[in-house]
This record gives sequence, C-alpha cells and structure tokens, in this order.
Amino acid sequence: MWFQLFGVPKEKTEEIRTAINLAKQEGIKNFAVWAYKGTKYMSHFPSEEPEKLWEIIKDEFSKIF
Repeated sequence: MWFQLFGVPKEKTEEIRTAINLAKQEGIKNFAVWAYKGTKYMSHFPSEEPEKLWEIIKDEFSKIF
C-alpha cells in the first residue's frame, strides 16, 4: 500500500498513522511512501509538517519490519 506524504496539511498529519494501522489490521503486508522525508525538499508539493510525517513513518514501519 502506498501512502502519500506530499501535500499533507498539518491537520491531516496524524491520519497517516491511523491509515497505516488500519492497513495492518486488514492484513496488508507491503508498504511504501512517496516521497522521502515527507517532501521536505520538494518545492511544489510540500507537506506542512514533513519532519513529523517522517517520524510517524519511521515509528510505524519499525513495528512492521
């Protein structure tokens, strides 16, 4: 399952954690994200809290892999 990390508004940041956990509950075993570090380095589609997004990904993926 792909998770979008670009263009994520601040109020939606924690929803990534919820989405990952729901996917795990449904038995999904393959996970990926776009883009690296929550698009911190992209000028056209940045997320409002890229560092927090990346910390969520690291935290949740460490529980899977």
